[in-house]
Amino acid sequence: MVGVGLMRFPTCPQEAVLLQQDIAEAKEFLKQRGIDVVSE
Repeated sequence: MVGVGLMRFPTCPQEAVLLQQDIAEAKEFLKQRGIDVVSE
């Protein structure tokens, strides 16, 4: 399933936006619990 999702990802711009939102929410969730998440 992950492989199929990765193959289709470039053709789903709205999914890319949702993924970025999920990542931001996860980082905030971890930050609130004292876990430092660094992204480059």
